[in-house]
This record gives sequence, structure tokens and C-alpha cells, in this order.
Amino acid sequence: LATTPPKAIYTTRDGFVSNDVTRLYEDSRGDIWIATFSEARGGITRWERATETFHHYGQVDGLPPRTPAAIAFSEDRLGNLWIGVGDTDALARFRDGRFTLFTSEQGLPAGMTNYLYLDRAGRLWIASTLSGLVRVDDLSSERPRFITYTTAQGLSSNSVNCITEDRFGRLYVGTGRGLDRLDGDTGRIKP
Repeated sequence: LATTPPKAIYTTRDGFVSNDVTRLYEDSRGDIWIATFSEARGGITRWERATETFHHYGQVDGLPPRTPAAIAFSEDRLGNLWIGVGDTDALARFRDGRFTLFTSEQGLPAGMTNYLYLDRAGRLWIASTLSGLVRVDDLSSERPRFITYTTAQGLSSNSVNCITEDRFGRLYVGTGRGLDRLDGDTGRIKP
């Protein structure tokens, strides 16, 4: 890469809200989702590979008026894109060209989303800064149900940073106080 010149360089002149890019995510269509941050407002932009054009999303698309930078991305098996929206206790789902925002009013537990993980069973797992580990089973539901795993169920901490899975379907949950192993089928947690 050190000797390869870039194919293109994009800036605010090309449609970005800010040149301060915080996250990139490639979806199953090969489109690149770009999270940016600025003092005035953050933003979510999608670079559409087929047309090589940028699409910026905002309030008219279902996002909050001042869209904070996206922290985490994950795409489910149905092609819905899930985005942990920074600076807020919100989770966004992009489906059919529009965002739906889930907050505490829709049952999402408190805390920012640090990480999103789709397991081999097709469930979405949310690493929360305050509410431990959150599971969503029916990703197509208009009002998904959020199931929490906290210190009350055996997690080492309610601040979860990351999630991964082994070939046996066990989840490994990185918390503020160590690594926990969770059996996704039984819900049993081992520190």
C-alpha cells in the first residue's frame, strides 16, 4: 500500500458533512457506510458502489435532528443495517431506504452502543455502556424485543465493550472487568 497511489480522495467537496471520518462499514452490496463527526453535526453517509455516488442521511430519513456519529454497524441476514448511534442511547435500523430509531421509549436499555454482533443463529447482540449485553431475536419485527444480560445474570460488569463467538456458538463478552463466556442458547454465563 505504501507505493500504491489512491484511486480517489473524497472530501467535503464530494458531499461529506465533515472530513473527520470515525467509522467505515462495507455492507453486503459492497456499499460503504461512512460515519463522520463535526462540532455542528455528525453524519451518516453511504457511498453507493454501483453509481459511485454519496447519499447523506438525516432527519428526513428518520434520524435525530443532530445526528451523532455512528459507533457500530452490523448487517442482519435480511439485509437490514443496524447502527449504534453515538452520544445517544439509540439504535437505528436502516430498512427499505429509511431509518427507524429505537430508544428507551421502544424498550432499548440505557447506554450507548459500543459494538454490534450478529451470531450464527441470526440474533443481534448489543454491547452497551450501561446495560450489559442486549439480545434481539426477531430482527424483522416493527418493535423488536430487547433482552438484557447484566451483573444480575452473572456478567462481570454492565459495561460491555466487545463480543465474538466460537465455533460452538458460545459468545465471549469483553467487559470493563474481564472476559465472560455466555452460552447463547441457555443464557448461562461463566466469568
